[in-house]
Amino acid sequence: MIQIVFVQIYGITTKEDAAAVDRLQPDSVGVVLDEGVPTWDSVDADTASDIVKALPHVRVAALSLSTEPERILATVKTIGPDIVHLARAVAIDDATLQRIRAKVEPAQLLLTVPVDGPGALDVARRLSEVGD
Repeated sequence: MIQIVFVQIYGITTKEDAAAVDRLQPDSVGVVLDEGVPTWDSVDADTASDIVKALPHVRVAALSLSTEPERILATVKTIGPDIVHLARAVAIDDATLQRIRAKVEPAQLLLTVPVDGPGALDVARRLSEVGD
């Protein structure tokens, strides 16, 4: 059996690091725009733009830690990603996820499934209806 591993790298906070990672050509590089949610790897809009410009050979993922559709869409507008990764999708209702999906197309929608107990499989099934 052939198994494909998707390599996505996060934590890029400088254009120099982005250029170095771009040379490695992972499948995707994630950018975390500062959305007012505490995290160690968020960057401001200008830095995010510089990072994206330094990634011409990989797909760019915008990682949003927000659960607010307007904030998520603002992040997407700023980064212009190939992939929109919603880290807290489990906290967003299905109808809102569908609306977000429609607004971010043609970008793919990647949804984090927290594996934190026996209900994780049910969460994965629910989110698979809207995510890629």
